[in-house]
Amino acid sequence: MNALQEKAADAKARERTRTSVLRQLAALQTMTLDQLRDKWLDLYGAKAPKYKKGFLIKRLAYRIQELYYSGLSEQAKAHLQKVAANDPVATFNRRIPDARKTKETILPGTRMIRIWNNRRYEVIAQTDGFVFEGRIFKSLSAVAREITGTRWNGKLFFGLKKGCGKKRKGGPMRNNIHAASNKTLHCAIYTRKSHEEGLEQEFNSLDAQCESAEAYIESQKLLGWKALPECYDDGGYSGGTMERPALKRLLADIDAGKIDIIVVYKIDRLSRAAARFYQDDRHVQ
Repeated sequence: MNALQEKAADAKARERTRTSVLRQLAALQTMTLDQLRDKWLDLYGAKAPKYKKGFLIKRLAYRIQELYYSGLSEQAKAHLQKVAANDPVATFNRRIPDARKTKETILPGTRMIRIWNNRRYEVIAQTDGFVFEGRIFKSLSAVAREITGTRWNGKLFFGLKKGCGKKRKGGPMRNNIHAASNKTLHCAIYTRKSHEEGLEQEFNSLDAQCESAEAYIESQKLLGWKALPECYDDGGYSGGTMERPALKRLLADIDAGKIDIIVVYKIDRLSRAAARFYQDDRHVQ
């Protein structure tokens, strides 16, 4: 067999493989839940997790292609792990140690706002410090000193803990939604993920969104913000529809007067098209 014949034979083999894979992927769509679980046992060698049909189809489709075409090389996996090692978004599914869950912790992504001498200042927490006006500061106290020109306790300056004694000049601490008051503002946390993949993990995307929102509410506690005990979670629901169980419950609780503020990780968690959410002005302040 010459080189040309070998090349033609390889092409036919690749086409047969591609056809076999496509047929198996198409067959997944017609299988019952029990059949999908049996297929899972065949391909993974373990009992299928107790999740919905759509989740099993996606994971099985990936496994079929992985077995035929091979998955990522060990070198590629090692490189990806190295890149993601210090990325809080890429590692959100890891269990956060209890030591990091104290009330003093400021999670990466937390946004802090302070009005000082009639000017609004905004700081964002990162894993390696705090971003203020394009610069990274090692501590909140360093940011407070940059703003005021005097020594401040950073957490006290941004309202993350209570102070005592004489007030300093510069104006009251407040954010752009509510001025500081003694009134308790009940905050509902809404989370959403479009797909079910990954929701079986002990700490998943919904948990990460909820913790980020809880940290932000904690940063506003001097303004009376208080998180409701339970998050409103819509796992596996698209933001393109308003027909979501947790969202409906959220809107009903707003109508019942149980909620003052909605806190989300990003506005698209509420709706991909924000205008749709604002159509009913009963839920917008």
